[in-house]
Amino acid sequence: MKRYESTYVACLDILGFKDIVLGHSHEHLESLYLRAFCGTIEHALSNGKYILQDDGDSERFGPDTRQASLNSILVSDSIVIWTNDGSAESFSHIVTAVRNLLAFSMMDGIPLRGAISTGPLTWAMNQWPSQTHNFQHSLFGKAIVGAVSAEKQQEWCGCMIDEAAIESY
Repeated sequence: MKRYESTYVACLDILGFKDIVLGHSHEHLESLYLRAFCGTIEHALSNGKYILQDDGDSERFGPDTRQASLNSILVSDSIVIWTNDGSAESFSHIVTAVRNLLAFSMMDGIPLRGAISTGPLTWAMNQWPSQTHNFQHSLFGKAIVGAVSAEKQQEWCGCMIDEAAIESY
């Protein structure tokens, strides 16, 4: 378990996700999800740093995720990104990452809507032995409630920063 006394949190939703799921095969969804959604997040969180990657068959430049200064989780059509603290530098990092995420996703034709808020946050991760996949990833706190509430009030794609985050910055 990790408790963040003060953190910035961005919560973003993929707009039109239900239509993508219902309008395409699962194979198409899987390809889009793993290539576009996951790849876009990887690029956005790499702080603009790239490295030469060699998979044995070919070389390519890809995001250097070792440079990531933010935490993230992707569940279905929800992306949550959070900082390790409530510093001005962390605020700058999350705003930059969200800006990049919005731009990269829009280039892929995937509009996002989200908000950034601040407050305490707890992250807990558990797995217990079993014959099935039993993972419990928990993320909760005022920062998430603030970001989700602000995101739900919007009627456009993009990201807003709520008053609490601006005041904290």
